Amino acid sequence: MTNLLEVLGNARTLVVPYFGLLAIPQKPRYRSSIDTSILSLFKELSKKMNIVIVTSRSCETIINQVGFASAIVCCNGCEIVVEDRIVVPRDIAKMSHVIAHLQRKAQQLSRVIVEVRKISLGDMVGLGLEWEDSIGKADAEIVESLVRIAQDNNLLVYELQDGCCIDIFLPRCRRDEAMKFLSRCVERPIVYIAEGPYDQNVSKYVDVVIGLRHEYNKSLSFETDLITTRVSIIDALRKLLIAR
Repeated sequence: MTNLLEVLGNARTLVVPYFGLLAIPQKPRYRSSIDTSILSLFKELSKKMNIVIVTSRSCETIINQVGFASAIVCCNGCEIVVEDRIVVPRDIAKMSHVIAHLQRKAQQLSRVIVEVRKISLGDMVGLGLEWEDSIGKADAEIVESLVRIAQDNNLLVYELQDGCCIDIFLPRCRRDEAMKFLSRCVERPIVYIAEGPYDQNVSKYVDVVIGLRHEYNKSLSFETDLITTRVSIIDALRKLLIAR
């Protein structure tokens, strides 16, 4: 199935990334702002299909902007907000002390932006590190140390090849685990728009995976049914909205 409009038209649930689609791709990511025209488009689409928003950030940073969504997957899959319920792994608090340790060590960084990822219950579950160009030897050594500690504790480490960005998460913060749960709660077919290494293995729980290619993930490989661009997806969704 290679026709983008056909794939999107068949969807009863559309899973979309916050960064890269709702928020305009930008480096560093923390500067990315939500595209209000695209937000309006998805608000209208939510009247015709289920819209699920996926992000590596904490729910508190985006939830007020995407209240139209049927579900929000935050902290890279660690937390799901669906209707008036919050869903998190039962054992998630057991390793939050590791993230707290990394966060304390990260305070030594001078040219790196550090964002702590927390679930709504308050537990730390991840750490985002971003910088613009060269960060200098001292910061580079601290970042390497953070990654080494994370790997030694079997945490998830995502190093984005086309951007100065590293995300660290607890092992249960996985988007495929979130989709395994959500696939039992939402209507099918489920079309999932993927834009990064975070989206590995989601294909087991959805019907179609669309790879979203943008300026900051050109070298990433995707396990997808088709690959396209932000402009093409938005254009197809606008046509779909008119047709429906």
